[in-house]
Amino acid sequence: MSLDDRQTVLTAVLRRVPGAWHQPAARDVAALVRAAERHGVRPLLAARATDDPDVPPALRAALTDGAPARVAADLADEAALGAAIAGLAGSGIDALLFKGSELAFTHYERSDLRPRLDADVLVRPADVEHAHQVLVDLGYIPDIQAGTEGVLHQRPYSRLTMGGQPVVIDLHWRLVNPAVFEHLGEFGELHAASIAVPLLGPHARGLGPLHAMLVACVHRVAHHFDDDRLIWLYDLHLLAGSFDEDLWRRFAIEAEARGVSAVCRASLTRAVTAFGTAVPDTVLSAPGRREVTARYLQTRRPHAQVVFDDLRALPTWRARWRTMRAHVLPPAAYMREVYAPESGKPLPWLYALRAVRGARKWFGGSSRT
Repeated sequence: MSLDDRQTVLTAVLRRVPGAWHQPAARDVAALVRAAERHGVRPLLAARATDDPDVPPALRAALTDGAPARVAADLADEAALGAAIAGLAGSGIDALLFKGSELAFTHYERSDLRPRLDADVLVRPADVEHAHQVLVDLGYIPDIQAGTEGVLHQRPYSRLTMGGQPVVIDLHWRLVNPAVFEHLGEFGELHAASIAVPLLGPHARGLGPLHAMLVACVHRVAHHFDDDRLIWLYDLHLLAGSFDEDLWRRFAIEAEARGVSAVCRASLTRAVTAFGTAVPDTVLSAPGRREVTARYLQTRRPHAQVVFDDLRALPTWRARWRTMRAHVLPPAAYMREVYAPESGKPLPWLYALRAVRGARKWFGGSSRT
């Protein structure tokens, strides 16, 4: 059976289509479970399998295997994230949750049903260094690989819980990295429209529904080039369920104004195809203008073209030079960590090695971040 066949089973189960568990592609239990993992929907399927007597026993056992450990890990993540948000708030730093780390606590029946590798937290650019110190004081270790100024606008921090569970907080000062998508919203605007996330404590806040939908539509394209991963489409499906006619109207206006209407239409169309998501025809059929962001809907683009689009989107030559230098000549600490963590090889040799290794990515292959 093909991957598309297994994906059809996954979407049918999530849509509660009668007989979905007994489609031919569901007979290869191991392959179906792997597909569920790849699409990030295994916890959702496991929850459905637990409550549905129509599920073949072998498939139910495979899907639910390890479920208690996943719930325990999610509880550890929740406690650590709540403590980090409280620590930031206690130091006078406003922070906003977004992407899966927000939706898990606002739109899913249980947070463990929405897997995530990290918790995405947005702060004001002026608060980045202060937030860095707060997280370090809480025992988090920053990842040097994400410190390339001008290329990435986020930095992951990790620590282990008392039980040895790894927890990662991805600190952002912009919603997405590519410069062509930088106009999704300034922090002040996002904070003014934010909502409370009470499950994570009195200080926890996340993006409001309109901005959460914009980010959900854009992220899967800006960072993953229109990837069909089902959990991202299911996020859209759940978000759409809370939209009324007025919010859809405002969303269409905002998407057009921010230059991402084509990207949003593409994402929502995929959600409609996968889950029958209710989206007004006026949103899906709006023609819009030509947008540079729509180029990200091409699944294979040389990295050099992505960088060129980013450089064109930057407002000054100084910003362009800083960004280009970060791509071509990253900091020495980054180079040693990535290319020679246990070697004293000279930096020129490391930069030459980077150039050789990166040639195919820059000029021949697809660019993914």
